[in-house]
Amino acid sequence: MRAKLPRFDLINAPRRFGDTLVVVPVFNEMPHLADVIRTIRLCWDGDILAVDDNSQDSSLDILRMFDSIHVIHNRSNAGAGGVLLQAFGFARKHRYKNVITLDADGQHSPFLIKTFLREIEPHCCGSCRCRHKADFVWGSRYLNGYPRLARSFQARQEVNKIITRRLNEITGYNLTDAFCGFRAYRMKALNQLQLIETGYGMFMQMTVQAARKGISVREIHVPLIYLDETRNFQDQFSDTCKRLAYYHQVIDGAL
Repeated sequence: MRAKLPRFDLINAPRRFGDTLVVVPVFNEMPHLADVIRTIRLCWDGDILAVDDNSQDSSLDILRMFDSIHVIHNRSNAGAGGVLLQAFGFARKHRYKNVITLDADGQHSPFLIKTFLREIEPHCCGSCRCRHKADFVWGSRYLNGYPRLARSFQARQEVNKIITRRLNEITGYNLTDAFCGFRAYRMKALNQLQLIETGYGMFMQMTVQAARKGISVREIHVPLIYLDETRNFQDQFSDTCKRLAYYHQVIDGAL
């Protein structure tokens, strides 16, 4: 079974620079998008892919300004997980070895991209073999504890705790943040998974499948930054019970 993804247009396709692809999902990100892309390019001279998920604001026009990045524009909405599945497919087609994802709303510092890359790339362990530190390296906003958030985000943090705890019980991982989108993946490991969930629950499906495949996962701390604490991404976020039910359903399906 494959995920049902929309048709898309490849707006820009510059030449490839290296083996690592930095992916930026985009959906109505006009306020911070240009600054995010500029900052990524300031500290990262490799390949960048922006996937515009049929934004209704001027996000696509902003992306067209940057001729050094790959740009995909969806003709209809793919969903938060669907956009990442498209990016993974792009990376697979073009034979990238690593993928690093970060959000376009300014909550992830692009200056940490190379930190993620150092954690995911092979390193010499003193023997004749070079080994990678982990197959997946995921950012965690809560690795050093749970800071007090504005009321609009407290419910999300509580959902994160509940879902992260259940995933740890199932997988044996020791995660602290099941939802952070700042992540690095080795494509060799990612290609072992059969991901079909197109919503935010894709992260849950990924975690369960990764554990069953023996894929190693470790977290590194990333700052917790919300430039717009009033933003609501989907109606799904407004109902905590519905949100929890959806995530548990995805986990049950993955099991």
